[in-house]
Amino acid sequence: MVEITFIELLGVKIQDPMTLFTDLLLGFQCLALAWFLYRQPVKAESNLWFLLYFLLMGIGSIEGGFVNHGFFYLLGPGWKSPMVLIIGLSLSCLQYANLLTVKETLNPRSYSLLRACIPVQFFFFLLYLTQFPLTEIDFKMLVPHLAIGLFLFVVILQVYGHFTAPRAGRRTLLLSILLILPVGIVTIAKYSPDKWFNQFDLVHVLLLLPMYLIYKAAALFNLGESTKKGSPKPEEPVNLEASAS
Repeated sequence: MVEITFIELLGVKIQDPMTLFTDLLLGFQCLALAWFLYRQPVKAESNLWFLLYFLLMGIGSIEGGFVNHGFFYLLGPGWKSPMVLIIGLSLSCLQYANLLTVKETLNPRSYSLLRACIPVQFFFFLLYLTQFPLTEIDFKMLVPHLAIGLFLFVVILQVYGHFTAPRAGRRTLLLSILLILPVGIVTIAKYSPDKWFNQFDLVHVLLLLPMYLIYKAAALFNLGESTKKGSPKPEEPVNLEASAS
């Protein structure tokens, strides 16, 4: 069981300060990565959905840091549900971004069917949440949505895309999902190195690298789009002698 810790800063009582800090670290990293994608000079069709993934994940992590940890003793468990909904929606955005990266390898019927599966899955996720009182909704409710969305939807489509239309972005995205596995192991094992650096802190730190790799994959897909479009042709030089004659 995770031991609750408190500190007092400038007269303000803060619960689980290290968890609040690592949540904010992860959240602001995601917001920065969303900004970097917004600033990309050439954007693939998937760029907007990767950007929304990072934006929502950043908001969810920051909100979770304050509500689930820093000021949980004041707000109570009923305020956890917005964080769960925001992160759940961010995972759906990642699924759609992933689908767009393999769109060229799918026939129109398969693409339309898979696209329809994403909102249907999110609907069943919401339906699943309604089975619990607001005070019992927690991050663990995301596990089924996460397992289906990442380890089935993303991995299978990227492996298929790798063999049909290989791209560097595919390998990077698959590596990012592979590096999320230790997060699941730490969560299931409930391993806490110390009361001031518990399992939640470890999970947040372990997620920093996969988040960066997902951004890197999105940037590589943008680069592939740039290569596909090609650079603009230079203007032909004017033949001054021909013009004079």
